[in-house]
Amino acid sequence: MTIEALLLMIPACFAINMIPGPNNVLAIRNGLQHGYWASMVGVLGRFLSFAFYALLTVFGLGIIIANSVWAFTAIKIIGACYLIYIGIMSIKNGMDLGDLNALESEKTNYFQLFKQEALVGFTNPKIVLIFTALLPQFISSTENFNQQFFWLTIMFCLLELVATSIYVIATSQFAEKFKSRKGQTVLSRIIGSFLVGFGLLMLTARQ
Repeated sequence: MTIEALLLMIPACFAINMIPGPNNVLAIRNGLQHGYWASMVGVLGRFLSFAFYALLTVFGLGIIIANSVWAFTAIKIIGACYLIYIGIMSIKNGMDLGDLNALESEKTNYFQLFKQEALVGFTNPKIVLIFTALLPQFISSTENFNQQFFWLTIMFCLLELVATSIYVIATSQFAEKFKSRKGQTVLSRIIGSFLVGFGLLMLTARQ
């Protein structure tokens, strides 16, 4: 991987990381409801899907999935349905922000947050295309493909972590405005609506 390719990859991928998407909205919801560190534990589930699609690309299977009509359609339908489900549950059940200075609680189900992020990541067509079509563009043909792709995946994960942290920290600064019961209801409906909206948009996604 050349320095020129690396200098192109970092800003390009960070711009993609910063684009509001279902995983980022989910991380914001988890951060507001359970705290920053709980949200970051959830983000690790997202990385599980990154590693999966990275391995598929290394073994030459990623491009097959990306170009397969039925596989791409199945992924987006499953992902869309799951996002719509999470969004409806957020709208229906609301969120309890509790004490904003002590959001971490014994009741936080870290595995549930991890699982939610992983499922959204696995069924996000954008992630499939990032690892099968975008990242390979920055690889030099004169060097070892697997080694380059490994480091590109690591860098992409780090950029994703930074972008998600920015979202979670920035939105938590405004959480005090939604501390009342009415405010929490409004916030849960806004976030739930975004998740439902992303699910509906995902249904319209094309290869």
